[in-house]
Amino acid sequence: MIHYLLELVLWLLLAFFIGAIIGCLLRRLFGGGKNARGAAGTGAATAAAGGVATAVTAKAAADDDAMRREAEEEARKKAEEEEARRKAQQEAAAKKAEEDAARKKAEEEAARKKAEEEAARRRAEEEAARKKAEEEEARRKAEADAAARKAEEESAAAEAVKPWGLAGPIGGKADNLTRIKGIGSKINQILNEMGIYHFSQIAAWTEKEIEEVDEKLKFRGRIIREKWVEQARILAEGGETEFSRRVDEGEVPTSHTHETPPPDGDGKTS
Repeated sequence: MIHYLLELVLWLLLAFFIGAIIGCLLRRLFGGGKNARGAAGTGAATAAAGGVATAVTAKAAADDDAMRREAEEEARKKAEEEEARRKAQQEAAAKKAEEDAARKKAEEEAARKKAEEEAARRRAEEEAARKKAEEEEARRKAEADAAARKAEEESAAAEAVKPWGLAGPIGGKADNLTRIKGIGSKINQILNEMGIYHFSQIAAWTEKEIEEVDEKLKFRGRIIREKWVEQARILAEGGETEFSRRVDEGEVPTSHTHETPPPDGDGKTS
């Protein structure tokens, strides 16, 4: 704005000097006697200078108007830019809010899934622990049952190998003791009356028990001489001896008839 004012002043000064020069020239041309015409010339010069000043003023006004319009245009553009900036900021803020909401929702979903997975893992661990406890209980029960059965079997085995005194044959079936060389039908009956029914009983006799049975039967060492214990062990294990084979084939009559033990206990006729 200031430079326009300076330009106006310069144009005014220029118009003034031009008018003064024109006035001087006119006075010299027409002489000093012609004052009226000189004054007229001076007026014309002044009028010309005024016209120049008016033109300069009009130009300055036009320039001011152009500057005003330019300033208004700049202000309008600035306002539009500011409005666009505010709109962009609002859109960015809205987008950021949407992104934050989506992120928060994703985090909540991830937390929910993690909680569900943790709950499923705990349930699986609890189920595995329950199954393990059930399996352990079943194992302990099976072991207890096995131990009980083993105890019963051991008890039955112990009962089976009692040297004598069984109430009856185990399983209701006695072994054929006449398959032992030296035991005939009569001695088999006597042994049964003593509670001796099985090869396993005789196979388990100790020396003391052999002596006791020998004394009860008055055999005077016959059990040892005829090797009842050794034969009983073979037969108790499911084997056979030459004598037991002959008994099985019916070649030993004394295994089917009643006889009394001979006084010398030689084992050949009983």
